Amino acid sequence: MKRKLKKTPVIILILCVFVSGLFIFFYQRSVVASKLAQEEADRIALLTKAEELEQGYFYEEALTLLNSRPELNNETLEAKKASLQDKKEHLVLYEGPIHHIFFHSLIVHPEMAFDGDYTAEGYNYWMVTNDEFKKMLDALYQRNYVLYDIQSFIEANPEQPGKIRKADIYVPEGKIPLVLSIDDVSYYNYMGKDGFARKLIVDEQDKIATIVRNEAGEFETTYDGDVMPIVDQFVLDHPDFSYRGAKGILALTGYEGVFGYRITDLEGDALKEAQQEATAVADCLKRHGWRFASHSYTHNGFFKTGKITMDELIYDTERWEKYIQPVLGATNIYISPFGVHFSADDERYRYLVEKGFQIYCPVDSSLRILDRGDNIVMPRVAIDGLALWEKPKFMSTYYFNVEEIRNSLRPEI
Repeated sequence: MKRKLKKTPVIILILCVFVSGLFIFFYQRSVVASKLAQEEADRIALLTKAEELEQGYFYEEALTLLNSRPELNNETLEAKKASLQDKKEHLVLYEGPIHHIFFHSLIVHPEMAFDGDYTAEGYNYWMVTNDEFKKMLDALYQRNYVLYDIQSFIEANPEQPGKIRKADIYVPEGKIPLVLSIDDVSYYNYMGKDGFARKLIVDEQDKIATIVRNEAGEFETTYDGDVMPIVDQFVLDHPDFSYRGAKGILALTGYEGVFGYRITDLEGDALKEAQQEATAVADCLKRHGWRFASHSYTHNGFFKTGKITMDELIYDTERWEKYIQPVLGATNIYISPFGVHFSADDERYRYLVEKGFQIYCPVDSSLRILDRGDNIVMPRVAIDGLALWEKPKFMSTYYFNVEEIRNSLRPEI
């Protein structure tokens, strides 16, 4: 009996060592498994983010991201890096027509706009409805257009320090670069009861929204009251429609302020509040890929006739710089009122270039850029009611089938 008792501590010790060993073994396996699981989760997150960048053609940024965690490399990541490098190296020089299309603010309620009063004809001529615009976006996307940043069309000229020149454009094979712009975006008082947005705001998710007055006279917050929020959502749904985050250009005047804020008519505290709200909208638009252009301050009729004097142009430009530029920031894009053209050596044109406007955008359907040495001229094509009624062949050739686009409430011209 005594001999059996002496063996008990030894057996207990052996059992303790065995149990401890099992515990250490399984603990280590658990640690390793946990580490491998975390690495796999990190790898999936890295790959997901890289693919999101890839969809927007941010190939270099996606490669940099994947190379930032070499410890996560495996066959899947290496294959993705090879694919990204291949896409980056196989961008092709675009040598086709240059497409810059523009719109005015969208008609949200066509039954209010096309009501037969004295403004209805003008709306029919110069505006499109929001449902027409949405169909246009779908058609452009199906035809392989991709939104492209207007600033990418110029570059510094190494042969002339301080000057710019027309730049070469590279896109994925089969894609067509598209520049988009929207005129005015002031939501003028005369449009107040005609089914348009009344102002832009920034919502709690840092998105641009529109305040729209409906038929009942009530104000609603919507996300399809003008071009900008519609394009923002379309790019979220179709990230390959925007090349490296490009959206478009807002061509702003000083007539009745900007974005629905009457900063040119107010004074005192009311002016400061409106300026702050308008600046918040401008900053949000910039964060989402939008750019701004001067569309003159007055948009006066003397631009339309081409008889604007040098003094009138200086007055107009200086007022834009004083009242509008502080809200938007400086810009090198000038979108001409009424689409007016100037010859290269016109003193009025040279004044605008000397003021820093390196990109000048008139209106015509030539679909080509002029390189004028220290600036470029990029014509725009109007997309409006007149185009839908009078240029169906041109529209259908390049952009969309007019018969599939036109709103049934639009009066015939």
